[in-house]
Amino acid sequence: MLDLLLQPLSEPFFGRALAAVVLSGTTCACLGAYVVLRRMAFVSTALTHSILPGVVGALLLGFSPYLGALLAALL
Repeated sequence: MLDLLLQPLSEPFFGRALAAVVLSGTTCACLGAYVVLRRMAFVSTALTHSILPGVVGALLLGFSPYLGALLAALL
């Protein structure tokens, strides 16, 4: 049973994946605490929800979703 749990540690990509998870977890935790303390949590939600129609509209018209997101964000 212990071999089954320790086997992924011997894979070569596991160290890089673990480092990426630790770095992204630390970064997201610090950024999340900052956003909540500044009382800006709903601003990010509103921004992402306002950009979504621009992405969908651009995809339906055959344009780049990044262009649609940019145009929706500027509106």
